[in-house]
Amino acid sequence: MTHSTRKITVQDQEYRYALRNRYENGKNFVSLKIFEARRRDGGCEFRFRTWDDPVSGSPLMVGVDLILKTDEGVERWNMHHPARVRDLLLYALEQGWNGRHAQIFSDGVAVLNRLGWEADCLRPEFRETERRELEVGRLISATFGSEPDNLEQMTFGHRNLVYRADVEGRSFIVRTNADRSVMRRTADNMTDLRELGIPVPRIVAYDIEGTDYPFSYIILEEISGRDLRYELPDMTEEQMTAVAEKVVSFQRSVRRIPRGEGYGWRPIGEKGLFDSWQQLIALDREDNFRQSGDIVGAELMSKLDRRLELLHPYFAEVEPVCFLDDLTIKNVIVEKGDFRGVVDFDVVCYGDPLYFIALTQAAILCDIGEERLFYAEELCRAMELDERQRRIVDVYSALFVGSFLEYGRENEDEAAEQRLLSYMAKWLE
Repeated sequence: MTHSTRKITVQDQEYRYALRNRYENGKNFVSLKIFEARRRDGGCEFRFRTWDDPVSGSPLMVGVDLILKTDEGVERWNMHHPARVRDLLLYALEQGWNGRHAQIFSDGVAVLNRLGWEADCLRPEFRETERRELEVGRLISATFGSEPDNLEQMTFGHRNLVYRADVEGRSFIVRTNADRSVMRRTADNMTDLRELGIPVPRIVAYDIEGTDYPFSYIILEEISGRDLRYELPDMTEEQMTAVAEKVVSFQRSVRRIPRGEGYGWRPIGEKGLFDSWQQLIALDREDNFRQSGDIVGAELMSKLDRRLELLHPYFAEVEPVCFLDDLTIKNVIVEKGDFRGVVDFDVVCYGDPLYFIALTQAAILCDIGEERLFYAEELCRAMELDERQRRIVDVYSALFVGSFLEYGRENEDEAAEQRLLSYMAKWLE
């Protein structure tokens, strides 16, 4: 661990910087703090979360070879080298840091990507994924008596590492998680939903305790098709209407599940973590704009806060109704425009069902574009929303903009960022 500060001069300005790193549960956390030499406030900080080698330690502190995207050349990255500190300092200055205000770049690996390096190999998940794939291959062999003909990691997963396995002409989905609590009620949830007539995948095998493998898992028969986000651009309005009506019918079905005790995301029947819908909204307001508030700007943030405040009486009336919060443009499986089934039920949500429409609307705008917002309108029509409820959906969508802006900035998607900001202003009119 390094505590002392060092000097560096960039653009005729003298700065001081300090490097720190710590190890925790197989991961390494590196912090680079930079200040103007004559100041001790207003510094900028780059935070890196990487894997940690049990022998050599932090890759960024001992040096690691990274590929340059432009010409695929390889160069050594070492945070102790002043040239690397200079690269990051210049990046901070380009992003508007002037030495007089504090600024944190919370995902240093993403910054390296923006600077032109293939840096995702530094993330802890990269090494975990390599090990996990070997274990999943072993699991498939033990379950079906033969090795998979093909095994690939699915890209559309957040909490779980998900794989598609082809075995003797049949396809299966293998969902895995080292956190054994995540899928502890998934099988029960799917059984309850199937009894309500919702077309969820058939379970082949599961182990939520991680008895034989260093993760819990559930193996499912694959539903033929793709997530809605990949199909939506080519679907006709008639096809979008048909899928929207299917999804809304499932939302109506789960209303038969008894009201929850508390609000928020929980397995079916478990007490929610929030005492009121207002508490959940307040937390999402804080979390969604923690990194993107500066992108939105004070004026729009003030408008959002005013609209949320005006909705306090409405929030107080929201009952803990069960709804399927993640049936958005993912987890709805479509094949050539036709609905096939729904997936991913580690939890449901208790609260306002309008929330899933708002998330869908914001996701379409970010990932596809405004020309496919017809699908969100069809969800509203099928849900038989009145004018006030339709306006509330827009306010909820504005609330989700913050998290999508952060995603867009990480992926350097300026067009998506502009769409989101434009529609956020429209939704808050």
